[in-house]
Amino acid sequence: MSENNLRLLCFDNAALLPSGSLPHATRIIESFVPPDKQSTQFQADTLDFCRTHPDALNRTCVPGHITASAFLLDPSRNRFLLHHHRKLQLWLQFGGHCESGNLPGESLREAQEESGIKELAIHPSPIDLDIHRVSPPGKTPHLHYDCAFLVIAPPDAEAKRSEESLDLGWFSCNKLETAPPTAITPIMTTSGKTQEIVLEKRLHRLAVISKRLAALL
Repeated sequence: MSENNLRLLCFDNAALLPSGSLPHATRIIESFVPPDKQSTQFQADTLDFCRTHPDALNRTCVPGHITASAFLLDPSRNRFLLHHHRKLQLWLQFGGHCESGNLPGESLREAQEESGIKELAIHPSPIDLDIHRVSPPGKTPHLHYDCAFLVIAPPDAEAKRSEESLDLGWFSCNKLETAPPTAITPIMTTSGKTQEIVLEKRLHRLAVISKRLAALL
């Protein structure tokens, strides 16, 4: 990985401006270097979906659509912040729909809005691709073709819950990396409560990837 690929971009960087372009999003997905067979398959399936669905960026695309998410690490690179999603009732990374067409730009915007933390910086290359089914209340179940990025919080960052979330919590990368994917994991939320969650395989896998990449920054 070159030094150029290790750069971090701030919110006002021109490279993060909305493009409104599916080809732009496709180029970002093509730049992803899969670390394993599953990631290779996710990349192939996502690119095939983009080729066969010109409206892949639109949330109105019924089979599914492209989303952008952010794994937000603290400056020590030892913990990342997740939120308890209000609609889906799951602990997830920050993220959302990407109708702007700029995947890293949308990832950073969602992270900033949903964490309440300003002056975030993002690694512009994807750290993971994932395809998962969601069933929002009152909507038809569909697929999210998610492109995840690494976002770094500034020193002394204080998270603030948005209306999208029921709560926020800091997760230890070490604990997630070594815990079995179905482990019950205690976390301390930003509201001061201790909660236990069932660690999903997807979060376990991304915790490993996030830590591996963070070590290079």
